[in-house]
Amino acid sequence: MNENEPKLQEAESSREVTDLIAALVFRTGNLVEKADKEALRDLWTQYTVTDPLAEDGYDKESWEQYEQALGRAEEVLADENADADEVAEAIQGLTDARTALKADMSELKTLYDLYSGWTTDQYLPNGAWDTLQDVLGRAAEMLEAGTAAPADVKAMIGDLAAAAEDVEVRPDTGGLKALYESLTAELGDLSAYMSEGAEAMKTELENAEKVLNDPQTEQQVEDQKAALEEAYAGLVLKATEEQILEMTGLEESLGQKDLTGLSEEQLAQVKEIRDALWEAINADEISAEDAAELIEKAEEAMSLSGQEDKPQTPSEDEPQTPSEDKPADGKPSASDDKNDAGDQAVQTGDTAGYGWIILMLAAGTAAAAAAVLRRQNRRA
Repeated sequence: MNENEPKLQEAESSREVTDLIAALVFRTGNLVEKADKEALRDLWTQYTVTDPLAEDGYDKESWEQYEQALGRAEEVLADENADADEVAEAIQGLTDARTALKADMSELKTLYDLYSGWTTDQYLPNGAWDTLQDVLGRAAEMLEAGTAAPADVKAMIGDLAAAAEDVEVRPDTGGLKALYESLTAELGDLSAYMSEGAEAMKTELENAEKVLNDPQTEQQVEDQKAALEEAYAGLVLKATEEQILEMTGLEESLGQKDLTGLSEEQLAQVKEIRDALWEAINADEISAEDAAELIEKAEEAMSLSGQEDKPQTPSEDEPQTPSEDKPADGKPSASDDKNDAGDQAVQTGDTAGYGWIILMLAAGTAAAAAAVLRRQNRRA
């Protein structure tokens, strides 16, 4: 045996031991560095089996991040060589992704934008309206926070929809508005119409304004429209200035009319028409229709002419003695007959009936009576 051989064997044994120790150290190190995957496995099992989440109801972007975290955790669990850092990162990533999940609020936002744009011009501001405003306030807070659970978001969507459904839409006022605008444009200040009808029309126009500003029901709108139409039908035009002037001229003309030869009935007609004209002229107002009727009657009275009496032939036995009131030639005196006829006209007219005139001028009784007195005093 070579004297050096024991030394070589000792050296080789030493290297083997050293190599063995190094290998053991390496293996031990690896075992130490190997992470305990049980915590990750428990978390992954909870999120995928015990307490899984459905994609429905979550924001798309946050859900995709959560799915990526689940996938990464599964990869680490399957990797036999995964170290502790990788396991820890997978646990942290999965926990963060789950916490960061956000509910999908797109539908809630859409409904909020729609209902918050409603105004009291379109909807009645009653109890249902107040409820909607309260729900809108809570929805705004949820949208601002952005962290609500999907179930809470769905519940808020349901509350909003229910509150909006109970709100009452204001009735359609299009027809009433069109009628109101048409009448105000046509009628102006109503000064061309008799006061009674004008006042009624003015009242209904004011009522229509109130309904248009705050319509409550369809029936209210329809009733007001009918009231406007009824008031419009009751309007009566006043006599025009031209008609008043024409009646004034006819009244003066009848006063100067030659009444020679008119019958008692004709004299009464002239007197009656002249008095009616005088009352109409001095009344507070008279309708255009009544004025036209008076003018027509006055023109008929102006056209009346006297009836010539046939001369009586005296009998042969009676002497032909001239009358005290007639000249010797037997012809009537035009001046005397005119005066007699005029006196007769006044006397007959003073006792003439006024029935149809009073009915016609009932709206201006006081003014008409005063006018009659003034005219009688003038003629006295």
